[in-house]
Amino acid sequence: MAHQLGPPLPRQHLHIHHDLHGHNQSESQSQSYSLSQSHQCIIEAHPFLMNVLSKIYMAHHCLQLSTEARFTSFQLFHRCLSHYIYYNHIKGIDPKEQATHGLDGGVAAAAAVSSLSTQQKEEISNFACAAIFLSCKLCNEHRRIRDVINVQKVFHMNHDNHDFISSLHEVRSKVEPPALDEDYWKKKEEIVEAEQLLLRMIHFDVTVYYPHRIMIVLWEELVSCNIIGKRSNDNDDDNDDKYNNDKQSLHCRHVWKQVLHAAWRRLNDVVFHVDSLMCHSSWLACAALSLAMEEEQVTVPEPWWEWLDVDLVQLKETRDKVLYASKIPRMQFV
Repeated sequence: MAHQLGPPLPRQHLHIHHDLHGHNQSESQSQSYSLSQSHQCIIEAHPFLMNVLSKIYMAHHCLQLSTEARFTSFQLFHRCLSHYIYYNHIKGIDPKEQATHGLDGGVAAAAAVSSLSTQQKEEISNFACAAIFLSCKLCNEHRRIRDVINVQKVFHMNHDNHDFISSLHEVRSKVEPPALDEDYWKKKEEIVEAEQLLLRMIHFDVTVYYPHRIMIVLWEELVSCNIIGKRSNDNDDDNDDKYNNDKQSLHCRHVWKQVLHAAWRRLNDVVFHVDSLMCHSSWLACAALSLAMEEEQVTVPEPWWEWLDVDLVQLKETRDKVLYASKIPRMQFV
């Protein structure tokens, strides 16, 4: 049996719903679902938090960082944000009062974070920058802390507004970096402190499992079975048939490249959806490929997801979550 890697976002970092209902750590998957619902409910209910996630995404484009570095920074930020919200907003909620009003954990948590102070927005913005800076170190894609401070200023990460900029071209050509004045050195100190606090809040758990790598290996196996295998079976054809088969093979390769791109986009979307991130990485890889193959109308007769010990129920459930992740509204840039 294939060894299944854990989820990108481990459940121990999502304890918002845990204290609201007094659940034990030994309870099953239903609790994990409630945990993710609480955290996702908070994010989607607060425009500021959704904007911060979108700005983290675009900051990696500006810094020209890899997909894995971006994926890492999102996992670090989600883990930190859950702890931050819990200790600053959720911990004081009385479970009895919640039960009296008939609120579930997600609604109660979202209500508790209905408003964020200016200071709290600044702190969350600094955590976002710290997550980006730390992910650069973890993925060996080093950037100066000044670069991270520049993107924080350009994207106004501590503000609610989302219409301040129209294109990445404007970011790279028209916006001037901040001056090396007293404010800069103060901000640098704040981000260094935020990085240290982030690590302590997540108990130095910086392990991230990447579904992208699994998806690529699986995609290569599918391509090998469906293109190379077909070519080996057509070796005895005459010249005309070989010419037609070569054209079909070329078209097939093009379609499979489209499948790869579509699956990659799906995995990029899951960083905005906590419930998806709590799925095993192999499940996410199979779900993204399955949706991409459906989108490009590619069919494979055998149950290829079983190569990674993913059963049909797990595949369907993860597909639904990944589909939902693709529909979450976020900031768009040209």
